[in-house]
Amino acid sequence: MDDFLAAVAVGYEVAIRAGLALHRREAHYHASGAWGAVGAAAAAARLLRLGDSETRHAIGLAEYHAPIAPVMRSVAAPAMTKDACGWGAFLGTSSALLAAGGFTAVPSAFLGETDGGHDLGARWHVLDVYVKEFPCCRWSHAPIRAALDLRRTSSLEADRIARVEVRSFAQVAEISRRLPRTTEEAQYSVVWPVAVALAHGRFGVEDVREPAFADSVGRELTARVDVTVDPSFDRAFPGRRLAQVRIERTDGVCVSSRVTEPPGEPDDPRLTAIVEAKVAAAEARPRASELPDSLSHASLAELVIALTSAEATEAATDVA
Repeated sequence: MDDFLAAVAVGYEVAIRAGLALHRREAHYHASGAWGAVGAAAAAARLLRLGDSETRHAIGLAEYHAPIAPVMRSVAAPAMTKDACGWGAFLGTSSALLAAGGFTAVPSAFLGETDGGHDLGARWHVLDVYVKEFPCCRWSHAPIRAALDLRRTSSLEADRIARVEVRSFAQVAEISRRLPRTTEEAQYSVVWPVAVALAHGRFGVEDVREPAFADSVGRELTARVDVTVDPSFDRAFPGRRLAQVRIERTDGVCVSSRVTEPPGEPDDPRLTAIVEAKVAAAEARPRASELPDSLSHASLAELVIALTSAEATEAATDVA
């Protein structure tokens, strides 16, 4: 298990650095499969205990063959291709296996101090990543959190809402589709999550599954949600992902949320609570009794073993 966790850390760190390097030199906005392939190769190389030369070839193979993966095409037309993350993982693993068998590659453009590798092992970017509170595009998270906070503080019910305005940066307007037809469209939407959050006080995994799209309250509320671009929020992106939700009630009174940032950032005081809530949600699934009794006393290795075992068993049951 220690080797597995070390490989996870290596894979994430290399993937993040590859993504930073790629976007420093390329104007094109690549999805995570493009640079995630490099991280997957590094993780697989670590698990396979490849030597320095083989590892370099594994990374070189993954980088050379990585998908272009234009992310905004996924945003415009969500589908199972998503961010090419599945193909990137497959490619990275295949690259490590090929390298283990003697397959060679041109040197990776991601290796070298020019791409910020000089602090490798000294600084860990993986410690600076966020945790998603909601199962959808990160661009939607600040609007969802703002809507939930406003619903709680203003005691709003769906039938008292006349209009909802989501103010955010320009990219959020790109995901303003109203009624999702597939789980991918629900995940790449801001209108649907905000409507569900206001209607039911939550937005979880069950809300991006197709049976949820028949919910009449959520569907009706989507027609009242509009997205507008706030110039100041747009200037702050991508360093900050800001949003504000303004609601006009049926009695004419208007209420607004505070300017909100996405939850789950490394400095978010709710970060631990968000992680514990995600694990607790997993505990509620079949075979949850196999999980450690106390999250606060369980080691990461115990949680990984229990969760992966439960997921595998549930998947096998679903297939049967």
